[in-house]
Amino acid sequence: MIHCHEVPEIYTSRLIQLLRPLGIPLVLTVHDAIPHSEGGSGTSPREDGWRGRMRAAASIVTTHGESCIADFRRASPDFRGETVSSMHGVLMVPPAGGAMTAPEAARILFFGRMWAYKGLDVFIDAIDMLARRGVAHEAIVAGRGPEMTRLGARMEAMPTVKTINAYISPADTGRLFQSATVVALPYKDATQSGVLASAYGNSRPVVASATGGIPDVVTDGVNGLLVPPGDATALADALERVLTSKPLAVTLAEGAGQTAAGILNWDRIAEGLLGSYYKLAGRTVS
Repeated sequence: MIHCHEVPEIYTSRLIQLLRPLGIPLVLTVHDAIPHSEGGSGTSPREDGWRGRMRAAASIVTTHGESCIADFRRASPDFRGETVSSMHGVLMVPPAGGAMTAPEAARILFFGRMWAYKGLDVFIDAIDMLARRGVAHEAIVAGRGPEMTRLGARMEAMPTVKTINAYISPADTGRLFQSATVVALPYKDATQSGVLASAYGNSRPVVASATGGIPDVVTDGVNGLLVPPGDATALADALERVLTSKPLAVTLAEGAGQTAAGILNWDRIAEGLLGSYYKLAGRTVS
């Protein structure tokens, strides 16, 4: 069988079409069943056609959580194969045997591709509120994308905001996550998030929007705090709670580490995928 990630481009689509007559079963991982708003995964009639052909060829579609499965069924109601949940495993984890470093005091990290759906404008509004309230903090905005250009001048004028508008190596990315007290994900819409997987992989809690598949992973008060998408005041309130309560920050960090070792553990994810593979192959799991 073949396991492919859905990438809306011509080469992957054509490869799947060439292999289809051979009768080889296809497992397709769909990251974004419905393309993000305002940039990100992008969509066009041509890309929609590529997606449609890939999905039509799949025997099994895997996606990241039950909310994402529901999105897929809405987006592709004619799909007659099986849909299964396969979570987005941890990323940027420390090297085996490597020590976890302590976070910098009151550091908030906003990381990733800077597209509008990520909510950077909401984050900046929340940081401005924290500054006016006199809440001690340091905000790191790290990544590249059009929002860094659109909002760059405003961030430069904010004394508690530091921007890193550059490529960041995996090693430096891991250290950046470990330096954070909390990671902010104020997404306006989402499926799952590699940033979330990286935060938990480094035992760092999140304050995240309750949108898409994020609540499938983030349990409010256990491994992070959830806020309504687009609500800068709620985001500022939640960040203030984490920054001003060490017991809460410790509890959430412990919960993040437990989630990384649980549903986001790659061995556990692989075992689930093997079950799907065996089913396609007509074999019994031994």
